[in-house]
Amino acid sequence: MAGRKDSHSARDIASQIALEEHWLEQSANFQPVGSESLEPFMSERAIKLSDLQEQLNRSYDLTVSAALDLQIPVAGSGSGGFNRRVIVLERAAFNKVEPNDEKDSEKHYGYAIRLCVTVNRWQANSKVSLPFLAASAQLGTIDAQWSLQVIGLKGKAIDHAILPPTELSVETFFLAKQSLEKLVQAINDSSTISVLNSSPKFAHPTMPI
Repeated sequence: MAGRKDSHSARDIASQIALEEHWLEQSANFQPVGSESLEPFMSERAIKLSDLQEQLNRSYDLTVSAALDLQIPVAGSGSGGFNRRVIVLERAAFNKVEPNDEKDSEKHYGYAIRLCVTVNRWQANSKVSLPFLAASAQLGTIDAQWSLQVIGLKGKAIDHAILPPTELSVETFFLAKQSLEKLVQAINDSSTISVLNSSPKFAHPTMPI
């Protein structure tokens, strides 16, 4: 029963990331706010979703340069110019640790799973979903490639769930969703541990004035 429950939870989360329409945060100056970052967990152990108090989905529309600065993968060739964007559908889970004193800052300990879609000929849209992007690519109105990124976690189950970057189409949309489900399931795998030797950025959008 536990395995079936985990699978259902993974399917729900993957559907929230991929299928639901998300409002895009758009900013030409997308940077982490202040000194907040996604830090490694404070102990090396298997990680469960139930350990993390804060869970959310977010979506970003980034320039290629902003994505590269934030170490978010950019797929495909360099064509597309200023119309080339990176759409990020993100699932993040974390705990907050309050600052020790006024010189310290609040830290977030957790992980993020990102579905990153690099798009050419993109006309900014206020909200987006993976099926919408896949259908647009199938119709030829955009050129798109998708890739997956996990920060804050590592392990054999994580490695096996991640597929290499692939052209986006109606057919590969199903591959992306299946890989997302496997990634969420891998969070609770006994081989999955926190990444203790790095401190990847936990990005918050800063909107231009």
